[in-house]
Amino acid sequence: MKKVTIFILAMVFFVMQLVIGFGVFYFLIQLFTIPFQGIPEAQGDGIVLLGLSFEEKNFSPMNGLILTEFFVLAFILLCITQFLLAGSFRHLLENINDGKPFSDNSILSIKRILFRYLMLIVMTFLIETMLHFLGGQIISASIPSFWENLINSVFQLAGIYTLYIVFKEGSRIRQENEEIV
Repeated sequence: MKKVTIFILAMVFFVMQLVIGFGVFYFLIQLFTIPFQGIPEAQGDGIVLLGLSFEEKNFSPMNGLILTEFFVLAFILLCITQFLLAGSFRHLLENINDGKPFSDNSILSIKRILFRYLMLIVMTFLIETMLHFLGGQIISASIPSFWENLINSVFQLAGIYTLYIVFKEGSRIRQENEEIV
């Protein structure tokens, strides 16, 4: 039963990678077609960009276009990082499913997960800071606040680091057992 569950989780991460891959492809198409679409959608005196309202700021059409291109590029980088993160989780689950949970490959996968998740936190922080600096207001009230996201991300990062320590210690114990035998 355990192997089936881990296999299903690995397939879920594979499907996530496919969906994220299509998202990257979509954003790449947007990146190259936005300059030909003209000025971002006007709403009052401001612009609406990817579900964000910049009503308090008056951007020139060129600045609005540059802003749109910047955020689409940022979303592409976020998607690529999420794609790599899902791949690292999938490789870790495959190692566990193969009966090698404390192998060097598993520890390498957890290191990659830790680094990529940290990159995701930093990129999200920078994007949200830029949005705050530019005066963008999130239109949907159902999205958690910036500080809630940051605090949750730090706790998740601490959990991943704890998992790394556990796997590293398990690997050390496994190597000691192999040397004794």
